Amino acid sequence: MPADKVLRGISEPEVVYNGSNVEQVNQPGGIAADNFHVYWTNKHFGTQVGTVMRASEFPERSETKGVTVLASNLVKSYGVCMSLGNIYYTDASTHLYGVKKSGGPIAEVTASLKNPRGCAWDGDGTVYVADRGANAVYAFAGNMPTITQAKMTKAFDAEDAFGLAVAVDSGAFARRLSLVGGALAFLAAMRGTHM
Repeated sequence: MPADKVLRGISEPEVVYNGSNVEQVNQPGGIAADNFHVYWTNKHFGTQVGTVMRASEFPERSETKGVTVLASNLVKSYGVCMSLGNIYYTDASTHLYGVKKSGGPIAEVTASLKNPRGCAWDGDGTVYVADRGANAVYAFAGNMPTITQAKMTKAFDAEDAFGLAVAVDSGAFARRLSLVGGALAFLAAMRGTHM
């Protein structure tokens, strides 16, 4: 939804990339944006059409070929997030992978998760990963010049952790994690402790 329309109270969404025209849109999982590009993962046929894609945030109406495949190593991927020049994405079982925003080699960040789903970057240096199987959210230092294995630290417990987003309180600049579990969304305030 374009920001200018939202500000005027128009809440009708517009199709940006359509799976009927762009084969790299195949049951999208996660989505991330950086004001230039939109990144998404696919939950179906990822090894054939792409696991992680990058495309212009504002494509021309006729643009159907402006999608770049950054990774095609997984059949199914759920979450995607970025950290400066890196893109991180989860598989369906135990892994978190990374690739540069510009593409290149794919690296395994960890294989120690139980059912990783969403991930989010705090805008500083930490990436958080929701682990549905462990009922927890883990954190690691995501601003790696070269993507490699990372030490995962449990940030907090969260039942059925699935999607994540970082919300910044502009008044106090306090960071908090918003957690989405199934259809419910709630703010994880960690018992009054601000992140």
